[in-house]
Amino acid sequence: MDLEDLRLAVYAGCRRGRVPPIADLATEPLATREQVRSGLVTLAAARHLALGSAGWYAGRLERGYVRREPSAAADYLRSVGLSGTFWGLTSR
Repeated sequence: MDLEDLRLAVYAGCRRGRVPPIADLATEPLATREQVRSGLVTLAAARHLALGSAGWYAGRLERGYVRREPSAAADYLRSVGLSGTFWGLTSR
């Protein structure tokens, strides 16, 4: 199941006034209820990461802002569950 399709299906249901049940979202031939549940968890985690990142950057345009060290950024990314070369991280 494509996450973008799932996200759009959830938002479409919300625009109609209700969050679609998992059974309604699992309508594609290869989209099982478990795949939909997993996709919803992934989408929620991505939203949490985006909202949490706002705190990381808070104050950067204010006078006296001190740039954080790259090691602090790596620690933050690990703390929210990210790893791998895409994020500039190697396994510890």
